Amino acid sequence: MTRTNAFGQPIGRDLAGWRPPPRPEVDVLSGRWARVERLRASHADELYDALGGAANAALWTYSAQGPFTDRDAFAACVRQRAEDPAAVAVAIDDGHGACALASFLAIQGQHVFDLGYRRYEWKCDALNEPSRRAALRLGFTYEGRFRNATTYKGRSRDTDWFSITDLRTNEAVAVR
Repeated sequence: MTRTNAFGQPIGRDLAGWRPPPRPEVDVLSGRWARVERLRASHADELYDALGGAANAALWTYSAQGPFTDRDAFAACVRQRAEDPAAVAVAIDDGHGACALASFLAIQGQHVFDLGYRRYEWKCDALNEPSRRAALRLGFTYEGRFRNATTYKGRSRDTDWFSITDLRTNEAVAVR
């Protein structure tokens, strides 16, 4: 049943007592297939070997940065991301060394729910089919497309949104 306000308008669930949790402090998270650790400037060389150079240029098609064919420019980008207080940037190590970058942008996985967050979002360029498939494979639900959401590299980007929400917060609240 939907709650209503004093004007008879439908409103969301009451969150009295809920407070946003602090930003997660990522040191190292270890899983079966990979280790995620806080991005550091010292990751730059290892990551460049996995992501940089002309042979890897296609990896950057749907990213606002890159491609990187210059090791120093890549190192500067890694350093900037590692020091950005607005995002929690991480390096992903597949057991053979750092091989990927990711960021908790809209800080919202079970780990984030255990910290008290209510949702975990995945956003990607609507044309990035591998990213869209990965979101679905990992259990995210497609929520929609923000048309003309942003621009980068001189082109328009539609952004597809996916999410996982904490089922503990999805329970219906009775109208009082």
